Amino acid sequence: MDESVASQIVTEGETSFLFNAFMGLVGLMQSMLWYGMLMFVFMLIYLYFYQESMLYVNNMPDAKTKFPENLPQGFRSPAERNLPFEDLRLKTKDGLTLAGWFVKQ
Repeated sequence: MDESVASQIVTEGETSFLFNAFMGLVGLMQSMLWYGMLMFVFMLIYLYFYQESMLYVNNMPDAKTKFPENLPQGFRSPAERNLPFEDLRLKTKDGLTLAGWFVKQ
């Protein structure tokens, strides 16, 4: 065999190997992209259906934390941290009274 023909065969073999390896890598990246997009879509669906429970906790673990005097020291009132505040009581349309603090900045 002529040396130039032998070098062409080796070169073609190496090129074929590199091309196959590259195509395998491209296929892997495409699979990862599809799985990533699928996970993202499932996450959006989950967030849509469970958004209310994530934003608002409608029950407290126990009645101990319901009143400020039962909270740990430093968390009972803004006055404990020397913050200026107003004590607020708001009456809702359904007759419920909401209590809170307006902390002045």
